[in-house]
Amino acid sequence: MKKSIRSRVKEIGSEFQRFVLQILHIKDQGSRIKDQGYGLGLLCSILLLSSFFLPFSSQAFTFYQEDFSVANNIGVRGACSNALSSSCATENLIPDWTLTGDFLGFTAASDFARTVGGSLQFRDLDNEICWLSTTTDISVAASINIDLVVSNNAGNFDPGDFISVGYMVDGVEVTNTFLDDVDLDASTSSNINITGISGTSLVLKVCFLNNAGAERYYLDVVLLQTPRI
Repeated sequence: MKKSIRSRVKEIGSEFQRFVLQILHIKDQGSRIKDQGYGLGLLCSILLLSSFFLPFSSQAFTFYQEDFSVANNIGVRGACSNALSSSCATENLIPDWTLTGDFLGFTAASDFARTVGGSLQFRDLDNEICWLSTTTDISVAASINIDLVVSNNAGNFDPGDFISVGYMVDGVEVTNTFLDDVDLDASTSSNINITGISGTSLVLKVCFLNNAGAERYYLDVVLLQTPRI
């Protein structure tokens, strides 16, 4: 069933175009149709067809979605004895996504990258820590968009603090958006939209670095979907 629905994504655009062209052709032949006495039946057929096709004209198909509405404390928490997350006091990851990076900067229990209240929070990292999605098959879509929301607690961020947003398509990594300490101080929330991605497989990657207990980042919502037709 999943394959047939995704295949429909590719087909629906051209099918809808053909449908519109048919309506225009019918309009041009309106007087002839009326004379032949079946204009009302044809109009009913058009309305029935439009009831099927028109909803697809504004619908986006979602391939991956994460809003972090899981239990609290999914992630990694210090202290950590080396760079590996497995060396940390708490490592509680789930199959839907993972965390990578150098965890040696987690020197206390108050240093973490974990879910809290419906978002993934990052506090006092000291080194770059990245969130990665699972690998998503996007081969059936002509184009894919990424939409996500990152925010912060309006702390006085230090030079070197950042949030970077990117992805890997078929193993090739691309960084699309980079927010430095100036950007982060200027706005507490950023809605990031990346369009026109195509390929076979995709992994989302969002990386974070901050260096103080008063500084927090939040990854709130991540969507991977086709453009609206």
